[in-house]
Order: sequence, then structure tokens, then C-alpha cells
Amino acid sequence: KKGKGQKFKTKTIKKNLNPQWHQTFTLSPVNIQSDSIMFTVYDWDRFGDDDELGRVAFPCTRFMYQPMIEEWLPLKITHQNMLEKASGIKIQTGKKGASLHVKFM
Repeated sequence: KKGKGQKFKTKTIKKNLNPQWHQTFTLSPVNIQSDSIMFTVYDWDRFGDDDELGRVAFPCTRFMYQPMIEEWLPLKITHQNMLEKASGIKIQTGKKGASLHVKFM
């Protein structure tokens, strides 16, 4: 879709506790002053609905000073039990949990 509400979905990588997608998406122009890019991470379930594991918003104002950005973004864990079940990693409250590596060019 063009404008607000653009959605992109990566391919599903199964049986991997450290997946890497290496996929590129092109966004339609955004309002650099007010828009954010929301990343939402889901597990994959063979049966039933996929569970949301975490999300992070990236403010587009960051592009005003640095047009190319590569960094790890900390995910806000939305379902800690699901993330632990899917990843096999015990997440401690207050400790660094999961992160999402992104690269904007």
C-alpha cells in the first residue's frame, strides 16, 4: 500500500533460533517529521495463529541527521512466555532481551 499503513512481511525461516532474512523493502515517502517505522516480530505456528513476540518503533526523524543507519533495536517483548518458548532462551526482566538488527540505506 502507498502512504500510511504500508506493510511488508519477510519470508518465514523455520527451525532456526538465530534467523537472518537479508531482505530489502522499499517504503513510499514518509513524513520525516512525524512518522515512525514499526517492526513487529512473530513466531511461526504450524497450527493456529502466529504469536506476536515483540515490537519496536523507529522514528523517521533519525533520518534527518543520518540518512544511512545500521543498528540493533531493542524489542519490547509483548509475550515473554511465547518468546521464551519459541527461542528456548529464558528472558529476565530488566535484562537485555531480544533485539532486531536493521539497516536503512
